Amino acid sequence: MFATMTTLFATTVTLTPSDAKTVRSFPFEVPRGTEAMSLVFEWDPDHSDDVDKNRAMVESALRSWGRWEQMREHPDVKRNITRQLTLLNTVLVEPSGRWRGRSDRGKGTKADPLVVDPYAPASGFVGGPIEPGRWSIDLEVHSVVTETCRFSLELKSIPSTPSASSSSSTRSSTI
Repeated sequence: MFATMTTLFATTVTLTPSDAKTVRSFPFEVPRGTEAMSLVFEWDPDHSDDVDKNRAMVESALRSWGRWEQMREHPDVKRNITRQLTLLNTVLVEPSGRWRGRSDRGKGTKADPLVVDPYAPASGFVGGPIEPGRWSIDLEVHSVVTETCRFSLELKSIPSTPSASSSSSTRSSTI
């Protein structure tokens, strides 16, 4: 079983539509002895139900690509006009620069944190030991569809315990 978690990094930031198509990098230190990490990433509001505003946004984007006439009746376009989503993703990067994994579309909530486990990685992540050192979590801001969007990000260290170490060696031998 895992020991008590320690917060490695936490932030809350307010984004606006002008932040779209940007990446923000948040460095943090991972201490020696970290067995796994817990990631919580949430934002609010996560969508816009303003059909008139959504239609203008979708139409403008498709016209800029020369695709409005071709795509305006497509089911995905109609869905995005009805409910336009703010799209934020996170990418976890190891001290070596290796891309450890990506969380998108609301994976890793307070109710269901995403656990970066070396032996049973979450969907979108790769396994392997959690190396100590300076990691970063990059926030990809694809779109913000409301006047403001407040996001929060929290990473916690899950240190190894004697029982976790013994179960880890058992788990790694079966993979």
